Amino acid sequence: MTQLETQLLEKLRTLPTDKQHEVLDFVEFLIARTTTPQPPTEPIAAEHRTAETQL
Repeated sequence: MTQLETQLLEKLRTLPTDKQHEVLDFVEFLIARTTTPQPPTEPIAAEHRTAETQL
């Protein structure tokens, strides 16, 4: 186990159970956001650009 993992576990153990569940939810969110490919954004068509986007 790395030093970071040890520190995380030590701090996690000091939290009440409901807060530990919040941490777990957040970690799962981060994992999903990191591993789920994001759809590519479509380029803005030239005829739809505003003066602000034509810098």
